[in-house]
Amino acid sequence: MNPPSVFSILRNALVAGLLAGLITAAFHFAFTETVIEQAIALEQAHTAEHGTAESAPPVVSREGQRLGLFLGYGIYGLMWGLLFGVVFATLRLARRSGAGAGPSGWWLALLAGWSVGVLPFLKYPANPPGVGDPDTISYRLGLYAALLALSVIGTAAAAYAGHRMAPGGNGRALSAALAILWGAILVLAMPANPDAVSAPEALLQSFRALSLAGLALFWISFAIGFGWLTDPKRARPSLLAPGTS
Repeated sequence: MNPPSVFSILRNALVAGLLAGLITAAFHFAFTETVIEQAIALEQAHTAEHGTAESAPPVVSREGQRLGLFLGYGIYGLMWGLLFGVVFATLRLARRSGAGAGPSGWWLALLAGWSVGVLPFLKYPANPPGVGDPDTISYRLGLYAALLALSVIGTAAAAYAGHRMAPGGNGRALSAALAILWGAILVLAMPANPDAVSAPEALLQSFRALSLAGLALFWISFAIGFGWLTDPKRARPSLLAPGTS
């Protein structure tokens, strides 16, 4: 069976990314929007209680923001799909092998989700609107970018080491263990978030739990979709095949 072409890999990654983005947008539309509304209401109540000047009205209304979820996550999925497709196609060309394209695809997607999504979130979780000191945003972004880079490098090294040290499923299990170990080291070693969080604990935990669930949903959906689309065992009937006319 012929290995997937670069074009088909990129196409499959874009399709999987778009679908994963839309699924994640639907999840946040159904569940996270309620928590965001509560956070906005608390921020407005705090402003009124302390007599501070009200902030300018948003450029985009809340209704527009809700609809923009799907556009934003669709673009988010396409961007990650394109980036992942380029990396995966490069690795496939380097290996010069078509065996196991599906399994290696979904496994690489899960490792990518861990390194760029879940691990950075575990150390620097998202906060509801209005939480965080604007004066520290550059420092916080620097911390996040440093953690992201170290996470990607360490996870890639773990995947390579696991593949070299053990074949097949054992290699994937070893890669996962090494990636989790590296993640634990980063979480313990990186500086803490400098901003104190003033939001109510229940609201904060609900928002963070839903944000983490959305991240996991996106990458799991992407991994399943890409793995299925690139599976060489999946039948692809042709309209030009004998007997179909």
